[in-house]
Amino acid sequence: MRLQAALIMAALFAAEAPAQVARIFLSGTGNDANDCSNAATPCRSLQGAINQSPVSGEIMVMTSGGYGTATINKSLVINAPDGVVAFNARTITVSIATGDKVVIRGLSLNGSVFADPNGIDFTGSTGGTLVVENTVIAGFTQGINQAAATLFVRNCEFRTNDYGILATGGDVTVENCRFEKNAYGVSVQNGAKGVVRDSVAVGFFSQGIAYDADETNGASTTLIVDNCAAEDNQVGLNVHGPTAAIRATNSTITNNFIGLGFSGGTITSYGTNQLWNNGTDGTFSSTIAQQ
Repeated sequence: MRLQAALIMAALFAAEAPAQVARIFLSGTGNDANDCSNAATPCRSLQGAINQSPVSGEIMVMTSGGYGTATINKSLVINAPDGVVAFNARTITVSIATGDKVVIRGLSLNGSVFADPNGIDFTGSTGGTLVVENTVIAGFTQGINQAAATLFVRNCEFRTNDYGILATGGDVTVENCRFEKNAYGVSVQNGAKGVVRDSVAVGFFSQGIAYDADETNGASTTLIVDNCAAEDNQVGLNVHGPTAAIRATNSTITNNFIGLGFSGGTITSYGTNQLWNNGTDGTFSSTIAQQ
């Protein structure tokens, strides 16, 4: 009886124990024919590691190297730690379902090698989530192209892209990022909703738009800009279309050719912005006192 009770208890504890997150290892000296389940037998390509990864698994990048194009269609984490240059010159496509979550951390993407249009092409359903952290994206038409779903971008750098981030649907939140010499830093269009906070967008004087809200196909588009800087661009904050809206607070718009640009729409200040020393400052549509 005691043995039977012990076996029952052991079975219960086993059933209640959380599942272990499987780790897949990736190295510049690996081989996709490996099982990739430990540091001694890593995969060679990012796609090979994704294929080996279970749902909600974690891909650990062990060494610096180039890891190639990939398509992600399930929840997982890609993690390149500090000191490892995980280079990719091809598009990473994220196409996930409702409830899925993908985290991409620590990559270095450069589109000038093969001229792929997108660094990360996020085409997931309305319920999926993509998180991009500690990543450098340069030289693409769209650094991140978001068509739907939910996107979080943190601690990233975007350089010399046509669009650093282009959101044409869904919700995007950008935190603590730098946009340098892009034609557009962050552009939300076609009914997308965006928040950019604690970020900087700088460019060439008389070129580029730092933060942009563009009504497309009659869809109302809103961008919140909080504690940001826009400097040395063609336009600091730009709205296009009758219902496009930017709401700015605690932000500095200076040394741009045009501070506030309008082709319809509104740019609202919450009374804590600095708008000065632009070729043409422009005027906020309205100023609302903080509550």
